[in-house]
Amino acid sequence: MKKIEYNKSHLAAVAVIIVAFIAGYALKSIFPSGNVAIIDLPAIGSQAKELQALQEEQQTKSIELQQWLVKAQEEIKKQPNEKKKEEMTKKFEKELTEKQTAIQTEYNQKLQALDTRIRQLIADEAKSQGYSAVMVKGAVMYGGEDITTQILEILNK
Repeated sequence: MKKIEYNKSHLAAVAVIIVAFIAGYALKSIFPSGNVAIIDLPAIGSQAKELQALQEEQQTKSIELQQWLVKAQEEIKKQPNEKKKEEMTKKFEKELTEKQTAIQTEYNQKLQALDTRIRQLIADEAKSQGYSAVMVKGAVMYGGEDITTQILEILNK
């Protein structure tokens, strides 16, 4: 009798096929209509004009903050008194931290609001087109209808 040898890569491939089959079967039972939309989130992130504008705004604020910091450092250098230099350094460090925190907090709030709006837009558009589910493109091996372009068109109006 011949002994069958299995290597780990063959077993892993078989396991992936079995999991994909089970996942496909499970999706068919969860979404019997089979009407699943696919969305490419990285494409939305890279092509959404509002997100690009938000990133540009963040970059502009970062440049402005760097310019402010250079001026603050120049002011400190001009100060002949060492004690005054220390006081100014502490003052500017505190102000820098406050400015950085404010800029980052504002950016995070705007980003969160945009994310919520995009997710709601995807859900609303999918529902209006009769899809029973929306899945991320990378999670779907086969099937589904890609609505990324439609979402970008609406988002970038």
